[in-house]
Amino acid sequence: MTSVDNKPGSEGERAEQQSVLLIEGLACGDLGTIRGLYDGPADIDDPFAGHTIDGGLEALVRAWRPVEDARYESLRVDGSAVNDSMCGVELTLFATRSNGSELQLAIALVGEFRGGGLFERVRLYYRRYSIDGQQHWRDRVLDEEVEATFDPVVARYQEALRERDLGGVMASFGADPVFDGHGDAQDLSTELGMGRYEGREAIEALFTQMLGLASGSDGRYWYLEHVNVFSEGKTTVLEFNVVYPQENRFQAGVAFYELGDDGLIREARVYDEAV
Repeated sequence: MTSVDNKPGSEGERAEQQSVLLIEGLACGDLGTIRGLYDGPADIDDPFAGHTIDGGLEALVRAWRPVEDARYESLRVDGSAVNDSMCGVELTLFATRSNGSELQLAIALVGEFRGGGLFERVRLYYRRYSIDGQQHWRDRVLDEEVEATFDPVVARYQEALRERDLGGVMASFGADPVFDGHGDAQDLSTELGMGRYEGREAIEALFTQMLGLASGSDGRYWYLEHVNVFSEGKTTVLEFNVVYPQENRFQAGVAFYELGDDGLIREARVYDEAV
């Protein structure tokens, strides 16, 4: 994974700094720092705590679940994409649990901000399974579907997903691609979340299984709602809902699609609770 090369003082660099401060504030219980990152009431949507606006912020910060039974160690920025009013920042949190085991938690932060780089609203995405070992459902975070404008390659990929077109999906990926779902499985039937898949053969096997499940052959038909999309350079950020209409269930998530020099998808990185 590569980070965007932000120039000193740029919106991208500021967004990364603000995102690091927010996650560190949550991990260290620093309520004042978090409030200082906002232009107005602090607004955070967290996988465990749900949508929290200023009044409930203290409880969230006092007992943020990723470090509830762990000691915060450090934070690494893995990538970012920023435009005039939105940022998407990928981070890895490192902590030590009380039993001595290490925790590495992949987090995606999507922030809405105004001039000056202060946040209006932040949405966090990470797998709760990594914290408590249980598979979860996360309801819609955003519920208004948008007419998304994508890079042509990402648009082709999304169209192929909707049409259950394996050939179209694979035509969107480059010669040596990566798909990282930040889960623990290679086989989706184990319901432990999509893991990391490297190379065309592994990714084709993943989508053969995924699109088979999407066809409704197991009674669990699904489709995607696009609820927010923005791009910077070669990276497109898409917030989405996986909709399971027969069960009236949803999974909120975000994906980062990074294009390679050939114009095709080099890495797809997904943060959600989907099995």
